Amino acid sequence: MFQPANQVKRYLKMVIYGKAGVGKTLFALKVPGRKAVINTGNETDFYRRAYSFDVKNTCIFRSQAAP
Repeated sequence: MFQPANQVKRYLKMVIYGKAGVGKTLFALKVPGRKAVINTGNETDFYRRAYSFDVKNTCIFRSQAAP
């Protein structure tokens, strides 16, 4: 009925939030290990030569005020 428990490798998952220009992307890219970045502002191009990471580019949705 029961099975032995398997050892599972754990991964750190985090979200970094803050105002523009405070260093969120650079902080995240300096952490050791594999990284995945959700790029909402097309700001990761600057770091592609210096750091290795996976990226998902997105479009920024901006609502317009009603006339």
